[in-house]
Amino acid sequence: MADTKTYEWALTGIFAAFHLVLTMIPLYLLGMGGGFISWGLISAPIVGFLLGPFYGLISVAIGSILGTMFFNIGGVLGPIIPVFAPMTSALVTGSIRFRRFRAIPIVFFLGLVVYIAGPIGLVTIPYLWLHLIAALLSLSMLTSMTTRHFDRLLDPSENEPTPTSSVFAWLTGFLALMADHLVGATMSQYYFFYVLGFDANTLTTSYLATIFLYPIERVLASIITGFVLVLLAVATSHGDIPLPEIPEKKAGLNEGSYT
Repeated sequence: MADTKTYEWALTGIFAAFHLVLTMIPLYLLGMGGGFISWGLISAPIVGFLLGPFYGLISVAIGSILGTMFFNIGGVLGPIIPVFAPMTSALVTGSIRFRRFRAIPIVFFLGLVVYIAGPIGLVTIPYLWLHLIAALLSLSMLTSMTTRHFDRLLDPSENEPTPTSSVFAWLTGFLALMADHLVGATMSQYYFFYVLGFDANTLTTSYLATIFLYPIERVLASIITGFVLVLLAVATSHGDIPLPEIPEKKAGLNEGSYT
C-alpha cells in the first residue's frame, strides 16, 4: 500500500512538471492588459483523466501555482484564477474516468449560481449560453445509457475506438473545458470588479463582446483534447500505463454500478 501511494505521489509530481511546461507555451493571447491562455488548457484535463480527481487535481494545482509564481501565466487575471480554472477541468475529467458522474452537474450548477450572483451576472446571462448547454449535457451523465457509452470509452479492452466512443471522448473534453471557462469567467468578474476596480459597464461590454468568440476556442480545444483522450483510454485499458485506479476497482468490486 505504501509503495502504491509513493508511486501515485511520484506520478503527481511528474505530471505537475508536465503541466508546468505546457503552461509556459502560449495557445493564444488575452486582451485587457496582457497574459495568455496556454497549452495548459489542454494538459489540465489530460492530467485529470490520467490521475483521477484527487491526484490529477493536485498535480494540476502544483503546476499551475508554479506557473503563476514564476512566469505570470495569467497576466491581468492575477495569481488565483489561472490555478482554479484548470483545476476544475482536471476534476471533471478525473471524475469521469473514476465514474463519479454525479460530480459533473454539481460543478456546473454551482458555477452558474455563483456567476449569476456576481456584480454583472444578471446583465450578462446571454454570455452563459454555451455554459448552459454544457450544464444540460452534464445531466446526461446521470442516465444509464450515457454511462454505458462512457464505460465503453473507458474500458475499450482490445477493441479499437468506435465513432461513438470518440464522441464521448469529445464530450469529456468539452465538459472539462467549459467547466474551466465557467470558473474562470465567474472568478474574473469578482476579481475585476472588487479587486481591480473595473466599473460594471466596462466589464459587461468586455464579456458580451466575446459571446460568440470563446465558443470557437473551447470547441476547437475540446476536439484536440477528445482526440488525445481516445488514445489514452485505449493505452490505459491495455494496462501498459499503470495509473491510479478507482478505489472500488482495487477492492475487486463491480465499478459499473458507480454512476
